[in-house]
Amino acid sequence: MPPLTDIMNLPPNIPVGSGETILLVEAENLTRLVTTRVLTNLGYSVVDAGTVLEGFEQWQAHEQAVRLVVTDYHFKGPLTGMDLRLKVRARNGKLPVLLLIGSWWEAPTRETFVAASVPLLTKPYTLAQMAIMVRTLMDDGGSGSEQRRIDDRG
Repeated sequence: MPPLTDIMNLPPNIPVGSGETILLVEAENLTRLVTTRVLTNLGYSVVDAGTVLEGFEQWQAHEQAVRLVVTDYHFKGPLTGMDLRLKVRARNGKLPVLLLIGSWWEAPTRETFVAASVPLLTKPYTLAQMAIMVRTLMDDGGSGSEQRRIDDRG
């Protein structure tokens, strides 16, 4: 089977990884599987989890290796992706955390994320958008110096 990046028809200038570890936290099994495959084929190593608590446990187990956390915002239960971001950033304030938002009505307010300089990617996103955002956040080092968003609203 050809690499997924060939099947996706991504432009040749899409940024790729060189084995960096990403923690992916996504409740939907199929979405987690596909996203893991995409990120792996883009050159990243992926550790995944299906809940916020599992995500934090995986982060603790792989804390030294994880260069980026990619987490959905909405999960069943009381904890959100923002809760995971706060827990991780409390221990490592420089670690970038990318929040995936399915819709703005599931989030408190857009201003909440903008004010906190939370990197966001709104679903549905293209594979190219994911690749660019992941590479940008890793290269930026999670400094939080600039609000980074990719969505259909600007």
